[in-house]
Amino acid sequence: MREARDALAAVALSDGRVFVFGGWNGHSSLASVEFCQLRGDWSHTIATAARPEEGFWRPLEPMRTPRYFHAAVAFRGKIIVAGGYASAKDDQDDVGQAVVEVFSPPTAERPLGEWTRVADLLVPRKVFTLLVYKDRLYALGNNGHPTNTIEEFIPADPPAVTEDLSSWSWTALDPLNALSDIYGAVVIQQC
Repeated sequence: MREARDALAAVALSDGRVFVFGGWNGHSSLASVEFCQLRGDWSHTIATAARPEEGFWRPLEPMRTPRYFHAAVAFRGKIIVAGGYASAKDDQDDVGQAVVEVFSPPTAERPLGEWTRVADLLVPRKVFTLLVYKDRLYALGNNGHPTNTIEEFIPADPPAVTEDLSSWSWTALDPLNALSDIYGAVVIQQC
């Protein structure tokens, strides 16, 4: 990558693009975003020779909010990035953030992509999972108290026909009392 980082969030789209959001560089939280294009015949030689002036990883529009130990997921043609720590002080104080941003991937009109802020999470979260199931978005878990909570991102009533998520909001679902902690989750599609 162009910038060393850990505690990042990453999303792969079905077209082979991989996006990396934020993270921690050892001194501060990052707002930077990078992406690469994977191909079936990928190799280090091909990746670095294709566009040596750009490199394999290319920079995009940075997030409005620097963060690490956050979550990201593809949803309705966009990428949702939420929660995390904004600074080392937040980490020491164990204070996550509730900020949610929507990234519209690059197009010919917006070659660096575009960010939009949407409704904040109800509970600040860090080290948690964003999950899409049946065209619904869920935030599960939290590395703070409580750790077994779930929120659902729902459309306004009546639901908007467009892909605009600005009128959507988060609603709390019943916690999973059978689980004391949720740190990760995945949906497996049945064939």
